[in-house]
Amino acid sequence: MSWLEYSQLVLKKVGFDRRLFRKELGKLLALLSPAERLELLRWCRHQKRWGS
Repeated sequence: MSWLEYSQLVLKKVGFDRRLFRKELGKLLALLSPAERLELLRWCRHQKRWGS
């Protein structure tokens, strides 16, 4: 499992709480390469629950 896949898994699990989601997103972005960061942010925008 890649860091990107792991990040998506974590964010799916904490998606019920916006504050927790943002906190985890910040931590995960610090672990990823610049290209993976962009991909994760794109992924977040495409999730209907968390988009915008």
